[in-house]
Amino acid sequence: MNILLKVSIIVPVYKAEPYIRKCIDSILSQTFTNFELLLIDDGSPDNCGKICDEYAELDARVHVFHKENCGVSAARNLGLDHAKGDYVCFIDSDDWIDPDMLETLIGWEQKKQTDLLFFGLKYESAVDYSDTMELLQKISGVYEGINSVIKACYILETNEIFGWTCNKLFRNCIIQDHHIKFNEEISIQEDHIFTLAYLKYVTCLAIYSYFPYHYRITADSLTNRSYPYYLCKIRSLLIFEGRMRLVDRSDGVGDVSFYKRFTICQFLFVLLHYYRNSFHENNNNLKEIDFVRAMVRQYALKGETMKTYILYMFSFFPGSFWNAFLRLYTITKK
Repeated sequence: MNILLKVSIIVPVYKAEPYIRKCIDSILSQTFTNFELLLIDDGSPDNCGKICDEYAELDARVHVFHKENCGVSAARNLGLDHAKGDYVCFIDSDDWIDPDMLETLIGWEQKKQTDLLFFGLKYESAVDYSDTMELLQKISGVYEGINSVIKACYILETNEIFGWTCNKLFRNCIIQDHHIKFNEEISIQEDHIFTLAYLKYVTCLAIYSYFPYHYRITADSLTNRSYPYYLCKIRSLLIFEGRMRLVDRSDGVGDVSFYKRFTICQFLFVLLHYYRNSFHENNNNLKEIDFVRAMVRQYALKGETMKTYILYMFSFFPGSFWNAFLRLYTITKK
């Protein structure tokens, strides 16, 4: 294996004292050794900062940065500012990885030379991820050309396994050359938005049915917080723009209109949610409603009207569509 390739591993650390040692030990135990570990202490009030410093004294590959608490996006951005590797991966401080993860990923990368490598993760809970394993087995492979990349992203997004950064290997030169950062003003789906921004520069993507990443679900995990699903998506309207900009990169060969239709319909569904919220809670969501309307008009396929997309909405989300529509109808009749 070419040991000249280097990986920068960025780990934001905050309130992870019960788990941080297992996380760091799993990284330092990698069979591939040419990496740097950037531990970003995001003002953690427990002993995480001290624990990180202990590891830095024992291993020269470990670099610790202490900062005031500003959130995971700011912590990751600080890591990116100092990343010197050829590749970048992100690991959460309460998770851990298999000892051969980096060796396996870099081995694949040397053979295929992709811009983005996507792999699987295991939920360390009662969650059944067999469907995800089956899907990745079906779609594993290398996707070359922008249209193939778009189609791969569509499959991953529609199965809700797209958004994380921890199950991807990124090229650092793409991140640095295009100044790609995490949006520090967004605390929901910031991973998703970062990945979409990165995909603007991807022409070759690989997906592997390989599950070396262990994702721990704790009481503080974002997945355990009581955010309404579609409300989370609306707070990150940049996802819509990111998807559409990705589609706009299409080379004109083949048909990627399905991805555009799905994205438009999803955000029309979001618009329906806002109308329902406005009637029910008397909230002022008009600016966000107008934004979604404008985006739909801007990106609508030629010859397709709002009625067309309503029919597509029913096709994509039949149960959810009728549920939301009936709730809105009930509210307006009161």
